[in-house]
Amino acid sequence: MVFVVLHQNYKNFVKNWIKILIVLKKLYQKKHVAANFLKLFFRELPESLLTNTIYKQFLNAIQLTDTDNQRVTLLKTFELLNTDNRQILFYLFDYLIYVIQYLLIC
Repeated sequence: MVFVVLHQNYKNFVKNWIKILIVLKKLYQKKHVAANFLKLFFRELPESLLTNTIYKQFLNAIQLTDTDNQRVTLLKTFELLNTDNRQILFYLFDYLIYVIQYLLIC
């Protein structure tokens, strides 16, 4: 039932992504629902959040061995994204950090 409600709101996701991520945090106990919704959202995007033009730069950045240089290069690469994609990625990162912290507590 929860998945159906989230799926119906998919069309408004980009406009309401903060609200939906808050809902996902509240539903974390139903982690499969949250994971399925996130997979659906990312699978249905017309273009990846890391756009095709930036994807190669991102791959090059994550392959750097110097972690300081890697961090700086990744941040510069993220700055090349449009505002919506960058904000969605950063909120996704925040959500994943929340999940990791929850798992460390359990």
